[in-house]
Amino acid sequence: MSWFDGNRIGVDFSRGLLGRPHEGPDYVLADVETCPFRNESINSVLWLDVIEHLPSLKVIDEANRILSGRGVFLLSTAEKKYELVLNALEKLGLKLPEGPHIWRRHEEIIRKMLDAGFACTRWSKVPVSFYKGTKS
Repeated sequence: MSWFDGNRIGVDFSRGLLGRPHEGPDYVLADVETCPFRNESINSVLWLDVIEHLPSLKVIDEANRILSGRGVFLLSTAEKKYELVLNALEKLGLKLPEGPHIWRRHEEIIRKMLDAGFACTRWSKVPVSFYKGTKS
């Protein structure tokens, strides 16, 4: 059994992307900054390559709101030094277009996670940084 087992639901605000065939969880059309889930109703939150496309880090507060008391929050973000590679892959049609990136420093992400009430650790395997938050 893995932590991916059980009920899963994805959130995306792009009706076009949600209409594409995919394997995996069902999705709801929503904004991750204001998720349509009750307080403390989710056991784990996994946001991959999301925060670098948002105007603020409000999503970290939102993860804390919906996450149950013993839940785990994982997020990842691409490293800025790979921006040219990411753009080239998009232009070649080898990855979905993501729009503009807002690159944030690791310290900014960690500070926001701590301020939101998470104990935070960071581990990285280039080209992506991963952060793990547990409610403190």
